[in-house]
Amino acid sequence: MGEDESQDKFNRDRAELFEALGHPIRLEILQALSDEPLSFTELKRKVKIDSSGHLSFHLDKLRDLITTSSDGNYKLTDEGKEALTAIKIIETFVKAKGSKPWWWKSLWAGVLLIAVALGAVGYFILNTPLEQVLGGAALTFLLIGISYYIRVKPSLSVSRAIYILVGISPIGFGLWVLLSISGVGRLMTDYLGVWPSLIIGFTVPLIVGAFIGDWIGRRRNYRLPLSP
Repeated sequence: MGEDESQDKFNRDRAELFEALGHPIRLEILQALSDEPLSFTELKRKVKIDSSGHLSFHLDKLRDLITTSSDGNYKLTDEGKEALTAIKIIETFVKAKGSKPWWWKSLWAGVLLIAVALGAVGYFILNTPLEQVLGGAALTFLLIGISYYIRVKPSLSVSRAIYILVGISPIGFGLWVLLSISGVGRLMTDYLGVWPSLIIGFTVPLIVGAFIGDWIGRRRNYRLPLSP
C-alpha cells in the first residue's frame, strides 16, 4: 500500500470515528457501557430511548466501538474504551480553560503572600543574608509562575509529563530504596556483578515508577491537583 493510500485510509477511519462520536446519544451509549455490559433492553432504558429502531441505528454507527459478549450483552471494544477516555480527557481540558472556581484567585494570592512572609521571616528574624532571601524569593516566584501557567494553559502533553516525573520521583525512587534495603540488590550484585546490578537496580524502579505515574494520570484524565 502506497503512502497516499495509507493516508486516505487514515482519513476515512478518522472521519468515520468523528461521525460515530458526533451525536450526544452515542456518547451516552458509550458512557453507559463503560460501567458494565448491558442487554439491548437495559441499554435502551438507561439512555432513555423509546424507539428500538432509533437505538439500533445508533448502535450500528458505533459498530467499531462496541461489540456483543457471549451472552448477547453489548460492551465496549478496546477502541471504544480508548475513544471514551479521549473524550473525557478533552472534556477535562475544555473545562479547565473555562471559568475558574471562587477560590482560584484567593489560592494563588495566598501562596504569594506566604512566600513573601517566609522571606521576611528569614531576613528580619533568622538573619538570613539578603542575597539568599532574594535568590530564594526569585526561585519561588518562578516556580509559582510555572505552576500557575500550567494550570491556566492546560496541555495534555505537559500534564502527562508531570505525572510521569512524579512517577519517577518519588515513586520510582521509593521503589529503588525498597529494592536496596530488601537485600535483592545484594543478590543481584552476587549474580550479575557490580555495574550490571547498579544499572538494573536503578533504572528498573524508575521505569516502573514512570509507568505507575502515567497510570495514575490516565485514571485522573491527566488532570493536575488544584486545577480549576
